[in-house]
Amino acid sequence: MRVGIHLPQYGKAAGPDAIARAARHAEELGFADVWVSDHLVHPAEQDYPSPFLYDPLMTLCWAAAATQSVQVRHVQSPGHENHTRNAAAHTPGRIARL
Repeated sequence: MRVGIHLPQYGKAAGPDAIARAARHAEELGFADVWVSDHLVHPAEQDYPSPFLYDPLMTLCWAAAATQSVQVRHVQSPGHENHTRNAAAHTPGRIARL
């Protein structure tokens, strides 16, 4: 069985340092994976991107740069089983800017 954790991608305590620290700690503890969420929808009253929601691809990059062996993975928000829709949300130009 593989066991992983979700990285601190949301909230005021999240950030590049917290994400890297959590990924390193997960690796040190022997977790197999670190995860992030990818959301295509957000509350109407919230600006997007939220200042407290880190981009999933950037979050995975920070985690990968800070670790050696833990796998970096993403999960889609419920109801978004079509991976094509998530891939389309991350255009090549947007990814290149990351």
